[in-house]
Amino acid sequence: MDECFFKGNIEDIIKTNINLRTADRIKILLKEFKALDFETLYDQIFNYDWAQLLPVDAKFPVSGRSVKSKLHSEPDIQSIVKKAIVDKMTQQYHRRGFLPETGNLYHLDIYINKDIARISLDTTGESLFKRGYRVEHGGAPLKENFAAGLLKLTPYNGTHPLIDPFTGSGTLAIEAALIARNIAPGLWRNFAFNNFDWVDNNLYKQEIENAKSKISKNHAPIIASDIDQSILEIAKVNANNAGVLDDIRFKQVAIKDFCYRFN
Repeated sequence: MDECFFKGNIEDIIKTNINLRTADRIKILLKEFKALDFETLYDQIFNYDWAQLLPVDAKFPVSGRSVKSKLHSEPDIQSIVKKAIVDKMTQQYHRRGFLPETGNLYHLDIYINKDIARISLDTTGESLFKRGYRVEHGGAPLKENFAAGLLKLTPYNGTHPLIDPFTGSGTLAIEAALIARNIAPGLWRNFAFNNFDWVDNNLYKQEIENAKSKISKNHAPIIASDIDQSILEIAKVNANNAGVLDDIRFKQVAIKDFCYRFN
């Protein structure tokens, strides 16, 4: 599991979800501790102030993973964590052993690696690679964040031409256009944090408007070609959904016949 940690506030949660191109999801690390037995796991989770994070009707599924740890049974780990949270919340909200879980979703994750446990809250929801523009795809679609990562490994920034001769459903060319125009990848979708009662929706709206204000127009040509006209039509639909249809020149041609002259 590849992870990158940073300190931030609610505004940073919003900004990173909207703007990061290569990340998979943004989580809040709630607590980290050593857990060699289930009693310690229960006590550490129980001692967290869950009422400051979860409303009384919160729906809070717990997913879990264990790697090279004494506590290796993932179903048991999930069960103990869930029980500890329920017990603490029923105490804090003065309820008798029952929580409705009919409200908004707060997905929690418990990860134990070499006996070090981390409990975190997912603020993203569906993975960040699901930008929201790709409603159709070909037989072997490239994930959006992976395509952006490939581009980030190169010097590409939109100031020189880009040619994608096997464009398929257009993901690489579309991600290139988003980078070239500085369009935030999260403009078309909602996130888990949109339904957290402690996140001010006005902050989200402000960040969306801020991201839109940074969009540019001028960039070098982006050429996307494929031998299959039907898949090119799908690519055009996706590009249109992403708002970059006019930024990509689509062309039906086999790679052996490809020829393009730049002015």
